[in-house]
Amino acid sequence: MKINAKGISYQFSDSDGSTQSITINLSGSDASDYISGLFAIKSSDLTDSTTLDSLNKTQITALGLKKMEAYVKAALSEA
Repeated sequence: MKINAKGISYQFSDSDGSTQSITINLSGSDASDYISGLFAIKSSDLTDSTTLDSLNKTQITALGLKKMEAYVKAALSEA
C-alpha cells in the first residue's frame, strides 16, 4: 500500500516564530483496505542536529511514516 502526505501544517512559537511542531496528514488505500493518520512531529522526534525549521517535505513525510508504523505495530501487539 502506498501512503501519501495529504497535508502538512506548522505550529509556530509566539515569542520567536520558531517551529514548535509540524502536523502531517497521511493516508493510503489498497482495494478495500484504507489507513489514515494525523501525526505531530516535535523536536523530540529528531535524532540529530536537524531542527523543525530545516525539514523539507520528504523528511517530514518520512518522520510521519515512522510514527505511523510505530503506532500500528503497538496496536497489533496489543490485539
